[in-house]
Amino acid sequence: MSAGAARPQFTPTRWREGYAVADVDDFLDRVFHALSTGQPVPDVASAVFRPTRFGEGYDMEEVDDFLDELAAGLPDQ
Repeated sequence: MSAGAARPQFTPTRWREGYAVADVDDFLDRVFHALSTGQPVPDVASAVFRPTRFGEGYDMEEVDDFLDELAAGLPDQ
């Protein structure tokens, strides 16, 4: 994944389980900051997000798929 990679937009969830928006956004902020500054990228495989059911969340499958693609595109650290 290149340093110029676009930040994804995930489908919001409201009445089904999703990942807490703030958790995902905070993690991706750290990832994209690291990519843009040449710093070590946080460990994508160990990312954990709180589930939410009745508040707004992000579609879990979309987030997981993106993180899989992200991890596959990063050099070994």
